[in-house]
Amino acid sequence: MVSGVITVTVLSAFGVDDRHQGFAAAYERIYLGPAIALGFTLGPILVVALTVSGLHHIMLVAEVVVIVLFGSYWAVQTRKLWNLRATSRGEGRHVDEVAQ
Repeated sequence: MVSGVITVTVLSAFGVDDRHQGFAAAYERIYLGPAIALGFTLGPILVVALTVSGLHHIMLVAEVVVIVLFGSYWAVQTRKLWNLRATSRGEGRHVDEVAQ
């Protein structure tokens, strides 16, 4: 699950030029922030969980960290993309393009 969250945030950062003209660098940093934070936070939590006995609740802490960081990413993306549909084609492809 964590690798999926990191992958989504990194892919969003790489595709930021297509969606956020004029603000691409700022949104790239914002989108990469949760991915980097997840890596630096969950790495030590995983090491502690595997090496120290009796700290089984540490995985609950890891899950809370994942939810909070992904929630922050999702809130920023939702705010920025909220009115995108009215001004452009949006994120998806048209059915005709998929069929070809």
